[in-house]
Amino acid sequence: MDSSTKAKNKITIQSGSYNNNFEKILIDTLAFQGYDFFIIGKGINVLNNTIIDFLAIDKNGQLMAFIKSMDSEHFLEKHLDITLWLDKLSLQTINSLCENIYHRPFEQLFKEKFQTSYSNVNDEEHFIILVTAFIEEQTEAIMDKLIHHFKIPINALILEHIKNDQEEYVLQSWFTAPTFKNNATKSAISSWDNSYSLDIPIIDRQHKMFFKIYDELLKNDPASISDAQKLYAIEQLKDYVLGHFQTEELLIKRAKYNEADQHIQQHKMFINKTNEFRQSFDYKNTQLVNQMLVFIRKWFLSHIAGSDAQYKTQVLEYIQHL
Repeated sequence: MDSSTKAKNKITIQSGSYNNNFEKILIDTLAFQGYDFFIIGKGINVLNNTIIDFLAIDKNGQLMAFIKSMDSEHFLEKHLDITLWLDKLSLQTINSLCENIYHRPFEQLFKEKFQTSYSNVNDEEHFIILVTAFIEEQTEAIMDKLIHHFKIPINALILEHIKNDQEEYVLQSWFTAPTFKNNATKSAISSWDNSYSLDIPIIDRQHKMFFKIYDELLKNDPASISDAQKLYAIEQLKDYVLGHFQTEELLIKRAKYNEADQHIQQHKMFINKTNEFRQSFDYKNTQLVNQMLVFIRKWFLSHIAGSDAQYKTQVLEYIQHL
């Protein structure tokens, strides 16, 4: 991967008495960078024996799930497990987790920590952080796709613990520049409306990302779009659909959706069409952008409203019983 996309060159060396205390290293490392949060859960078995080592919350209500390890072979499945669990997380469960650690109610702890009531925060975002001493090549490639192409809120914090006779240090670097704080204004998605919602948060978030790609194309005059912009749009669309379809296919298979095979065939057709767009670009097709807009809107919107809506009931039932 191009080193310019990573933050591994931003290494911080901290000294202190840690004695291999993972929790203290984690808290001190993030506090050093100004991230204010507190841990609300430890060693949580979410789904299919997937463990969240530490679950934390910041003053905006954003959840941060810290994972010590995640093997590359099951990376996407584990990510799905964690995301589905976080999407269903209730205040009652958070209270239970806090009672196990602090023997006190969560909302009381939140108010003491941040000097505001939890009822005043409205951030429903969550962030997954893989905490590790080393990232294998295959995992690195998957994370690069998740972060830079699929825009999934996940990152890796690389910590190396060094100790000698006199002192001990922690060398810290990030896979990519951390963005926990959600202060930026969210851009409007002009083509999206709630009629497209399936009430399945992980799928709705990914569908909204598709609409952002579509809107970027729509807001420009097709005749004024440069070759570089066209190529970027094609590659972004291709990367997006590959990531989204992988998530969706995992989910409908788990839900034992009756028409899963036919649904997956539709996905393959769309992927083939994105490959055709690339060929059209290579052949200097002057109508490429218009063709992309027509096909995307006609196919994808009918796919969401038609095919995706058909699996909604079975997937919601599956999620409900997790």
